[in-house]
Amino acid sequence: MFTSRHHHHIEKILHLRSRLGKLYWHLLMQTFAVSLISVFMPIYLLTVGFSLPSVILFIIVQWAMFGLPSPLYGKVIRRIGLREVILIRTPLFAASMFILTLLESQQWHGLYLIAALLSGISGGLYTLSITSLFATYVGERKQNEKTAEFMAVPKMVSIIGPALGGAIVVFSGFMTLFASVMVIMLLSLIPLSFVKKNLDHPTFTLTFFRSLKFELRDFLFLNLYGIKTVSEMIILPVAVFIYSNDILSLGFLVSLISLCFTIVSIAVGKLSDRHGRVLIIRTGGVLNALIFLGLGLFLDSPMFVYLFLVSGFFTATLNVPYESRIYNHSRDSGSPIEYLAFKEFSFAFGRVLLLVVLLLSFSLGLAFYGSSLASLAFILF
Repeated sequence: MFTSRHHHHIEKILHLRSRLGKLYWHLLMQTFAVSLISVFMPIYLLTVGFSLPSVILFIIVQWAMFGLPSPLYGKVIRRIGLREVILIRTPLFAASMFILTLLESQQWHGLYLIAALLSGISGGLYTLSITSLFATYVGERKQNEKTAEFMAVPKMVSIIGPALGGAIVVFSGFMTLFASVMVIMLLSLIPLSFVKKNLDHPTFTLTFFRSLKFELRDFLFLNLYGIKTVSEMIILPVAVFIYSNDILSLGFLVSLISLCFTIVSIAVGKLSDRHGRVLIIRTGGVLNALIFLGLGLFLDSPMFVYLFLVSGFFTATLNVPYESRIYNHSRDSGSPIEYLAFKEFSFAFGRVLLLVVLLLSFSLGLAFYGSSLASLAFILF
């Protein structure tokens, strides 16, 4: 029943393969490796004795280093090239994993922010490189649908990741999970070794940041989107773990949500091409506002877990059309990597702002109410 349509979508989703070649397979392997561990980094810190404020500080450092130095990352990519930047992501991330393994012993707890810093830098460099390639290759025709497909690729690959990661932790421990992630990361270098060395040295200056192209409206909406996404990616899973204290169930729930997102994102992409991006963004803003409001109201009740599961159907309604608009702007700007660096900087500003407020207030509910207001603001888009 589902197989034939599923394979049809896979064929469409793999449209980047012919353009990226061996880099495409590297991307899939890296995505799968990160999907095994990303949800469980904060959970691991909680299980080895770190307080919730300390974990929030870890996330602040990680996301600050991910996005705020984006102009510097653009300069680095311009200097050494996309292939080389993509290559150095693995040793940086592996070093972060190694430091995390040391944290089982309290004598090494002082190093935990170094792990956050390395993880943030590696993720920021890698994401800017990959998204700039996509923005360069995607065309005008059916762009919303193509963006949905691009966003669905990592979701499809990573559907099983959280469930498998949770199972590994429960049955073999965090050390086995860290080792598995590092092995997959190293194996992903094999297809990358076949990529031509002169993949690209994109032009990058700080003109966009210095000129009138730095639009306040763009900056504010990107901030709001950053607030919303950090809640759904990081704060929500942490809250579910605190409520349930069940790593295995958390992994399976996140995998199920990834499946929902993958299915809905393709449909949303088609609707955006058919009915217009702005209408879908505004509708998605209202739907996301409602789900985050519910998460805040039912934070300490069993309903919270059900709303967490339902959120997978809602997030794509805003994420897909808005990110399609971002890629459109990046291509039209004349320098995709420069606009995308501005995007990551703006995302990080909003994310760090919410996390700092969360650290000072010590209220997870406040994060969901803030994300509800941030989502609702998209009716003004």
